[in-house]
Amino acid sequence: MSATLKMIFVTAILSLPALSVAAAAAEGGVADGPCVEVEIGGDKAPSLTCLNQRLRQQVEQIHPTQNIPPLDASSSSVKLGGYNQAALAQQYGANFGKSIYPFRPTSTYGSALSVKP
Repeated sequence: MSATLKMIFVTAILSLPALSVAAAAAEGGVADGPCVEVEIGGDKAPSLTCLNQRLRQQVEQIHPTQNIPPLDASSSSVKLGGYNQAALAQQYGANFGKSIYPFRPTSTYGSALSVKP
């Protein structure tokens, strides 16, 4: 092989990873290359952006986002955090509409000293 042909072959082989990175970036994804870690004064700081992008890709593959609103006008008042009269009446019991304090029945305790014959 001539030197020129060898040089073209080596250049083509070395440019393949760069092409795959460019293709992944064009598709909106992140290349499978390593995330950069920086070490300053003995403290390692990984690239959180790179790690977050990789995790986001894994989540998107498992659970793709759906184009529906989480809450809308047809959602129940319980989901929206609004007023629910039935739940409030259950919580306040006999004091519903009479007091701002929920109804609590008085506690009765039996005596441990008295023994019934």
